[in-house]
Amino acid sequence: MKFNIPDYLSNLDSQSFGKKILYLPETKSTNDDIWENFNNDHLIIITDNQTAGKGQRGREWISQQFKSLTFSIGILDDNKNSKLISLKSAISIAKTINDLTGLDALIKWPNDILINNKKVAGILTESKIKNDKRIINIGIGINVNNESDKLSNVDQSATSLMIESNNKFSREILLANLIKCIDSILYKNNIAIINDWNKLCAHKNSLITFHDYKNKLIKGKFIGIDKEGRAIIDINGKLSYYLNGELTL
Repeated sequence: MKFNIPDYLSNLDSQSFGKKILYLPETKSTNDDIWENFNNDHLIIITDNQTAGKGQRGREWISQQFKSLTFSIGILDDNKNSKLISLKSAISIAKTINDLTGLDALIKWPNDILINNKKVAGILTESKIKNDKRIINIGIGINVNNESDKLSNVDQSATSLMIESNNKFSREILLANLIKCIDSILYKNNIAIINDWNKLCAHKNSLITFHDYKNKLIKGKFIGIDKEGRAIIDINGKLSYYLNGELTL
């Protein structure tokens, strides 16, 4: 069933953030659509069928028509709301899933959302100057009612809310609750954001394997993240800090 905008708006209550939403039955990439359509303070673009979704590090994000929640949020950067925006988005997704489903969604650094060590959601954040203003573009994909056989061709272990709970969920309610959560923490101070992220970390104080930005293989204990969102990794008793890289549990 196609995404129902009136149902979504009715669950959004009276807040203004999130009411500017554009539905596209099919599109290549909602992130690309944000660049073409953004012209105010914020815009959400959602589709039921994304054919060329973008993932982290150039990977493709695969979604299932009418089953996934696939959308992008464009916001005008005011030098406050954009700070740690990827972390804020990850926290909001994990909290919203947990509150709505009763599942235990956690975050894998920097912003993958896992349930039982399987990926259920991902985030791709981009930015661009448009008409002398900086726009933040947050692409989000959540596996909501996806069946297991449709996730078998994904190049990493994946799951959906339905698989983990044996229940189907309203994508409209999920999106409305998520937008309200994002709105509530956009201007939260950095210390609170870091604390929230560390509490939801799937691998805090665990041994991990890590590829840095030079693709150098590193093994150590993941301590948490610092005030800038950098990974803190204990390597043979010495703390090292990384802003970019890929982590394996």
